[in-house]
Amino acid sequence: ALEPAYEVAGDAFDYSLSLERVEVAIFDAMGHGLEAARMANLAMGSYRHSRRAGAGLEASYRALDEVIEGEFGEDRFVTGQIGVLDTAIGRFSWVNAGHPGPLLVRGAKLVGGPEGRVSLPFGLGDKAPEVNTVALEPEDRLVFYTDGLVEATSPSGEPFGEERLADAVISAYSEQHAVSEAARRLMNAVVQHRGVTVTDDATVMILAWRGQLL
Repeated sequence: ALEPAYEVAGDAFDYSLSLERVEVAIFDAMGHGLEAARMANLAMGSYRHSRRAGAGLEASYRALDEVIEGEFGEDRFVTGQIGVLDTAIGRFSWVNAGHPGPLLVRGAKLVGGPEGRVSLPFGLGDKAPEVNTVALEPEDRLVFYTDGLVEATSPSGEPFGEERLADAVISAYSEQHAVSEAARRLMNAVVQHRGVTVTDDATVMILAWRGQLL
């Protein structure tokens, strides 16, 4: 789910599902306005091209990095995460390009974020991006988000924060709502929290692994 700001920002997300794997991506281009939208669009196009060509995460990262730097120069960048879930065994692999890390929600508890190295944002020339991995348990949920979500402030200046984010996911899970409904409810909570002023896009993507297929 993506809740846009009034001014054009640079959030985008994508996913692809097959029997064997789920591939996900979330991006947040620096700045606002048309340039941010162009960077996000270019990042999405490069990611989809690599994914459809069967490229791995490292190759996809390098392609994204090169195209952003080549088009916008070395002082512009896009943060993001690209990942792949092996649906047979629950192994999730991802590259974090300078982005807020995913949160791991297990049962009715926020476990925290799976540990992993943070590579440079796309466009800043990281020559050795690292692929991180985590073994999920059945019914685990990984929550990806952009900073516009957790930094959304109320009229009194209080940020939405990671705890409210996790609470919304846990509440939807306890009420046995679908993941899509959890995302919708979370966005409603963000909108109600921040009131009228909207300064940045807010994006969330929830990936749930149900367990091994029989």
